[in-house]
Amino acid sequence: MVVVLVIAVALAIRVFASTIRPLAELGEAAERLADGEPDVRVRPRGPAPVRGLAASFNAMAERLDRSRADRRALLADVTHEL
Repeated sequence: MVVVLVIAVALAIRVFASTIRPLAELGEAAERLADGEPDVRVRPRGPAPVRGLAASFNAMAERLDRSRADRRALLADVTHEL
């Protein structure tokens, strides 16, 4: 009985860690992106829903990067015309 309990606890810890660690990394990356660090990306890992969330985060970060570059280009064009 004790062996089964130890195995169950070990498996629960492993599942918990494999889910929490990627979510914590995603949270840290979101904070860095919000603080203005443009090149933040996360490695999709963990359970499928967490990997999907990481992929969505990376796509959002790419779109923000492109938007920033477009604004810079527009500003450069406008200042050139003036």
